[in-house]
Amino acid sequence: MFRILIVICGCLGLIPISWEATAAEGGGLPKRFSFKHRGVEREYFVRLPKNYDPTKRFWGLVVFHGGGGNGRNHWLVKDMYRAAMKADLPVIVISPTGSRTDPNEQRFPSLGDGGYLRRVLQDAKSRYRLNPKILLTGYSRGAQFAHRFALQNPEHVHACAPLAAGSWTSPDGTFQMYSFPGRVKDAAKFLGNPKNAADMPAPQRQLFVPAVAKAAGLKAAQGAKSIRFLVMCGMEDVRLPATRAFANSLTANGYQVDTAWPRTSHGGRDKTKYASEFLKYSRSTIGFFQRAIGK
Repeated sequence: MFRILIVICGCLGLIPISWEATAAEGGGLPKRFSFKHRGVEREYFVRLPKNYDPTKRFWGLVVFHGGGGNGRNHWLVKDMYRAAMKADLPVIVISPTGSRTDPNEQRFPSLGDGGYLRRVLQDAKSRYRLNPKILLTGYSRGAQFAHRFALQNPEHVHACAPLAAGSWTSPDGTFQMYSFPGRVKDAAKFLGNPKNAADMPAPQRQLFVPAVAKAAGLKAAQGAKSIRFLVMCGMEDVRLPATRAFANSLTANGYQVDTAWPRTSHGGRDKTKYASEFLKYSRSTIGFFQRAIGK
């Protein structure tokens, strides 16, 4: 009898794997999918509405994590899902895990993760009834990806909410970074000179490589003005001036843009004084997406 119990308990250890996949079909738990992209195993996660109906069509709400995060556990993914469900927004939350080999592949979609997201969307649309275009958001490094992917791939994006990015590329190709005052008109020349990286913070020094020099100044594609933007950054975040400059550049180039400035630093969401303010990122973004799709 004792041996039988051991076998049963051992088998129970396998249950969470299959249970997660089943519960994700309507309980908000992340369902993992993976495939090889450019020879590397890549993953993305899906969170379905609690009362998921496979006969109905949904918006894909793509949430890209920040540096050091992943598609399963990043706080923004969880907050966005909760806020979307509370608002009864008709979305399926899709959260890819960014490149593990080079952070610049996530910061600059043309260097790798843009192609990966297109593969993710193709795969997700084979499994779920999704609208042709997505709602796209991300925080920090995820925001760098989000705004550049939207501007360069307007055929895929209906509305975009980049939150507290460390660098920005305006529609006209000018470049901003939080560690350098002003806008850089010639990103290729500026980032192509390693001497300009000397006094930069470590994450910003990663931008001074030839591949980024070519990618950072890419202009918006034709049709990008159809995308509505929400731009956000914390009032106590060193990224605030560059973020405001990017929002102003959208307006100057004829884009429709909303802004919001919660009283947060870049991190510290576990601190009591920032907890309620950090919730504004998800709540403001979901409210913005509601307006963007006419709900």
